Amino acid sequence: MRLLALAFLFCLYSVANAQQFQLRKVMICDKAEVVFTTILNEFHEVPQWTGTGTAVNDESIYVLTVNKDDSSWTLVQVVNEIACVVGVGKGSRPMFGNPV
Repeated sequence: MRLLALAFLFCLYSVANAQQFQLRKVMICDKAEVVFTTILNEFHEVPQWTGTGTAVNDESIYVLTVNKDDSSWTLVQVVNEIACVVGVGKGSRPMFGNPV
């Protein structure tokens, strides 16, 4: 029991002292029309969600596209008619509400 309590306290300490860091990665970008046409035609994904960036100097629109048949997804960031693929994956599922 004591070992379990110590493990729990260690986890709390680790979470409380987590440090921020910057992640730099290469993203594929093109004209928004080209990116979304490719996502639709090649991966059969359609937009399911969109949101506007609110961070300082963030004029981005974010779009999540999903293929309902194979649960693939793509997250796209759009700025001034240029779209960049932020991430892609499989296994999309809604966290709340009706299935996508």
